[in-house]
Amino acid sequence: DLPAMDNADLRRGKPSCHVAFDEATAILAGDALQTLSFHILTHAPLCNDTQRLSMIQLLAHACGINGMAAGQALDLAYEKKACNHKQLTNCHRLKTGELLKASANIAIIVSDCQDENIQRMVNDYACAVGLAFQIQDDILDVESDEAQLGKPTQHDAHCEKTTYVSLLGLEGAKAQMQTEYNNAYTAIKELSQRDCETEPLQAFTDALAERCF
Repeated sequence: DLPAMDNADLRRGKPSCHVAFDEATAILAGDALQTLSFHILTHAPLCNDTQRLSMIQLLAHACGINGMAAGQALDLAYEKKACNHKQLTNCHRLKTGELLKASANIAIIVSDCQDENIQRMVNDYACAVGLAFQIQDDILDVESDEAQLGKPTQHDAHCEKTTYVSLLGLEGAKAQMQTEYNNAYTAIKELSQRDCETEPLQAFTDALAERCF
């Protein structure tokens, strides 16, 4: 939301941190929250030190130059500069997908699951739902209104950003989003057939698919 990035004054219907307070406070709050996540993992209950170290490594990878930071850098680079479908997908997989994959794999570490097929299904799920989420954001930016979305709409067009809507058209973007949600549901079904607890994943995916903000 910071002025140097999305420059959004409103988020979820409330003033963004830099608006409610100031830009310096918003930067410090972001730094503090990110480091807090690592602190929490160092004290994760019911885990041994090897598991804690693996979780910290995963999150560090997902946050840095191989994940969120790289994706956000690409997102900024593609403002006022055209990119193709493959480049846009890579940007979003880094910006959001790597964090979701880290969350999913942290659960794998905590459960001490050694089944490579289950690990693959969990990663397939995380990749699909992360990409669906980003495509849905592009669609909502076009279709929704500020009151419903809780933030300014038409932001992508204003910044001249390449989106799934600008590349595929509105209906094409919706079809792509549905494909990714279908992929996520397929992974959930495969996991359930392996006697995995999938109700939370099902509920989470349903909530995302039905969201309007």
